[in-house]
Amino acid sequence: MPTLLEAKKAVQSGRWILYRFNPALKAQGLNPLKVDSGEPIIPLADYLGGETRFKNLAKMNPERAAALTKIAEEEYAYKRKLYKQLAALPVEKEEVK
Repeated sequence: MPTLLEAKKAVQSGRWILYRFNPALKAQGLNPLKVDSGEPIIPLADYLGGETRFKNLAKMNPERAAALTKIAEEEYAYKRKLYKQLAALPVEKEEVK
C-alpha cells in the first residue's frame, strides 16, 4: 500500500489519473466524467525510483529500465489524452424516470 507521499508522486508523474464519475450529471445534460489530473509535473522516473521493483531493475539492467520507462510514459500519456477526450464529449440529457 503506497504512502500518501508515494501516491502524490504517482499523480504528479502521470502514473495515476485522478477523475470523478457522477452519473447524476447526465440528467442535467452534463458529462458525468471529470478529469482532475493535469499534465505531469515530475518525471515518471522520479516516481518509479521510489519503487523497489523498478529500482532493482534499473540497477540490474539500466537500458531495459529506461526503455520500459519510455513505454510507460507513452502509455500514460495516451490514457490521459483518452480520459480527457471522453470527459469532453457532449452528453444528451437523460430523462429521469
